[in-house]
Amino acid sequence: MRLEEVLRTPYQPLADSPSTRYYTDWRAFNSYFEKPSPPLGLSWDEDLLATLGLKPTVILKPTEVAEKPLLDRAGLMRVLGFHVYNLNSLEKILVTDTRVNVLVPKPSEGTLSAHLSIRARGAPEINVLLLSPETAGGLTTLTIDLQVEPGSSTRLNYIIFDSMESPTAVFQEATLADGAELETIIAIGRSKTLHLETRSMLTGSKSKSYTRALLAANRGSKITLVTDAVAQAPGTELEIQAVGFARNGYIAHKGYARSRRGARGSKLRVASRLVPLSSQAKVYASPVLEIESDEPSEAGHSVAQSPLDPDQAFYLQARGFRPEEAEELLVRGAYNSLVNFKPGRAEFKSVIDLLMRELNRV
Repeated sequence: MRLEEVLRTPYQPLADSPSTRYYTDWRAFNSYFEKPSPPLGLSWDEDLLATLGLKPTVILKPTEVAEKPLLDRAGLMRVLGFHVYNLNSLEKILVTDTRVNVLVPKPSEGTLSAHLSIRARGAPEINVLLLSPETAGGLTTLTIDLQVEPGSSTRLNYIIFDSMESPTAVFQEATLADGAELETIIAIGRSKTLHLETRSMLTGSKSKSYTRALLAANRGSKITLVTDAVAQAPGTELEIQAVGFARNGYIAHKGYARSRRGARGSKLRVASRLVPLSSQAKVYASPVLEIESDEPSEAGHSVAQSPLDPDQAFYLQARGFRPEEAEELLVRGAYNSLVNFKPGRAEFKSVIDLLMRELNRV
């Protein structure tokens, strides 16, 4: 695909449809697409990495790209079309019963376009870390192809604290075989403009996908999260939960739970709760159920986009907490409800501390 063709491609296929609109500020990407340049000054925030206590196993850097991956929507979305055109980093890994920390650096200028192909076997854990310096001016685009093998139980975590000076786009495609399980936790704390899409295809019988998102937007951050899970086989189960708080920023979450014909006995649940903490905040939540199967055993969705419960805040203040302390307790409680602090999840205590720090910054 030539650059001229990329620039003629729309950012999204059906911009006028509420079911497909992304609510992403695509204008932030234009200058990078119109005048592409190689990534320079790749770096990350060492303080954030030290706070999380994670040591990188893989660092995505420019490589030779002999054969570009086939992305089925590259001809429909400008971001993906440009990503394939500009692809300058390619990494393939097999993860078996171990933890892998994948660090995604941010260029100070130019564009890093990376593709990561992962085969997950046994019970691995994969951390995708995008911990950018706040002033980095380059663009990062990332695509991830994750294959979860039969009977495997995989944990996938995204921890993203992005630059406040440049955008980022991430697209993930996961395929789950028979009896496979994928648990995904997404934590996003800041970004000038972030577009993150995850799609899980439950092609194997009795496969399961659980996605939980913890979102925080302040200081003008713009975050768009699209979580999509598709049940295609009998006995599959999928669940999507998102909780986000915006003080002086913007959060949009589109959560799709789909059941195709043949997915007998499937279970689908999607819930989105986005909370504005001030009049400067904007939030948009849209959970979507799409059911073609005649025999789902369970299907439900819920949405809330309103301020914190004043009765709960009053209860805490009546017991001696200051208003800001009551707010923090309620926000932390909502985040904690999505994260199970069992072995292998300890870093999310630090993640929640970082999310709260970002929300409280002036």
